[in-house]
Amino acid sequence: MSSSQIGNSVTVNNYRLFDCVATQINKGGFSKVMSIKRDNKWVAYNTNTVDTLSQEIATGLLASIQLQFVNGDVEKTDKIAIISSNCPEWVLVDLAVQQTGCILVPLYPTTIPAEIVQILNETKVKIIFANSEPILKMIIELQKQIPSLQIIYSMDDGLKHEHNLTTLRQQRNEETIKQLNQRKKEITDEHIATIIYTSGTIGVSKGVILNHKNIISTVFNGIAFIPLYPNPDMRYLSFLPMNHVFEKMLTYICMFNGYQIYYAESLEKIAENIKEVKPQVIAAVPRLLEKIYTKIVAKGDELTGLKRKLFFWSLSIAEQFDFSYKPISLYAIKLWIARKLVLSKMHEALGGNIYCMLVGGSALPEKLIRIFNGAGIYAVEGYGATENIVISTNRVYKQENLIGTVGQAMQGVQIKLNEEGEICIQSDSLMKGYYQKPEQTNAAIVNGWYHTGDIGEWIKNDQGQDYLKIIGRKAESFKTKSAKFVLPVSIEMKLLENPLFNQAIILGENRDFVVTLIVPSFSNLIAHLNEHHDNKLTTDNYEQLIKDPVVIEIYSQYIEAINKVINPHEKIRNFTLLPREWTTEKGELTPKLSLRRKVILKQHEQVIEKMYQEGKKIN
Repeated sequence: MSSSQIGNSVTVNNYRLFDCVATQINKGGFSKVMSIKRDNKWVAYNTNTVDTLSQEIATGLLASIQLQFVNGDVEKTDKIAIISSNCPEWVLVDLAVQQTGCILVPLYPTTIPAEIVQILNETKVKIIFANSEPILKMIIELQKQIPSLQIIYSMDDGLKHEHNLTTLRQQRNEETIKQLNQRKKEITDEHIATIIYTSGTIGVSKGVILNHKNIISTVFNGIAFIPLYPNPDMRYLSFLPMNHVFEKMLTYICMFNGYQIYYAESLEKIAENIKEVKPQVIAAVPRLLEKIYTKIVAKGDELTGLKRKLFFWSLSIAEQFDFSYKPISLYAIKLWIARKLVLSKMHEALGGNIYCMLVGGSALPEKLIRIFNGAGIYAVEGYGATENIVISTNRVYKQENLIGTVGQAMQGVQIKLNEEGEICIQSDSLMKGYYQKPEQTNAAIVNGWYHTGDIGEWIKNDQGQDYLKIIGRKAESFKTKSAKFVLPVSIEMKLLENPLFNQAIILGENRDFVVTLIVPSFSNLIAHLNEHHDNKLTTDNYEQLIKDPVVIEIYSQYIEAINKVINPHEKIRNFTLLPREWTTEKGELTPKLSLRRKVILKQHEQVIEKMYQEGKKIN
């Protein structure tokens, strides 16, 4: 293996995740640990409430049915599942399950029934928590297919269900209180805390086994990319699914440091909640930033005259942003003007108090990172995996941030690139393995090194320090008939830098040439047509719009421009515009909004074949 990098890790002495509550109590407690909007009012949970409720849920669990745990033994320890949107009860259940010594199996609220049955049967879950009526109803209907499942609990007492958090807490007794205290003493940081199933981007999802130490080591070292001192007014808005390991880590960073967590009501209400909460920190997947940017451009397209020119001039200045710019320079003056006139409105749209956005989960166009940073909002791009949580990250300090990369190794993580350029890592945060999949575990972890399946390269900054750049995913790369490799993600990112593109997928495995399927950003496309081509089109005729010769020519010209800056064997020779975007509901995107390539290819087989029958249509 070649080229390595390691950070200085923080020493973690036998902390368990649930020790975050005792840590808060030792600091005097906090009045706003978690907050959620109910009946149009933000309701806060303080430290004492979190402590009391989590212990009452834990003692109620011990009283409900017999629950076994053997320290560090994943097979001999009972599993408890949760399928819920983000809310304080999610954290309370998590803390409670940890204290009983049982293992939490979290599921995405959007998980399809067949996968729920597969996961719950594989882990032999005995108890499950659900927080909405549709999910609760679905689990009740599936129970007959899950022999191990004994009790279904509603996390919302308002739902008509015999088992809820109140009835559970009422089951506690003196004996289970003693039992809980004893169990907490016996649990070490080597004990398994959770089994988190991967989102299945490139195949069937796998259960990743993580102990307390795996997550705690990342929590304690992760403060490096949120370097804000603990204070009662540090607010974090949570909306990434809580069963995602990155969101879980951020939750416990907040819990250990006394930061306030606010839970967004829904994806549709994020913009409204941001303005109400005025958070300093949010975490986002690239898809969210792309949508924010698309809306920004759409607003600019509505302007006319000088205002419109100033708007797009300001965006062009932000596009040129680099942390190495000199504070006394022509660019610095232009940036100051752009921020004053236009870019400050991006700040206002994100609550006016935003300090940084932590971005990960999939590739993000470099252009967007520059624009957000140009607007004075630190968009900190990082890289991780369920198997290792966070691998590398840029920091909010400009001297530790290199745009176009995913940063330096996380503290406590060692990174190497093997002969194929595959990213391999070692760290305390590395999983214990895949649940009941020893062959896949042994294939992924070789001689103590986890092989991520991602291809990377080292990029040096001005000081000669190594920063990691992701080139693509090994399993997503393909060879054309000419036996030359194509890494589709980097080409897709170039396409998505244009606001007229919403989604794109690059294809060409074992084919004569490369083609692409494109979902236009219809709002931006229509604004562009009305501005430049006088096509007075409405938003409800997408089927007609994608066949319009003017529209096809617009996309052809942009693809031709992309073809000039990529390798000859990667050039896109044909494309098809599609009338609707890919969604999680139709199984085309993973819960973290990455493309499910096999699903999309299967859906559009005929369209793809037609492109190859037509032959090359673009230079």
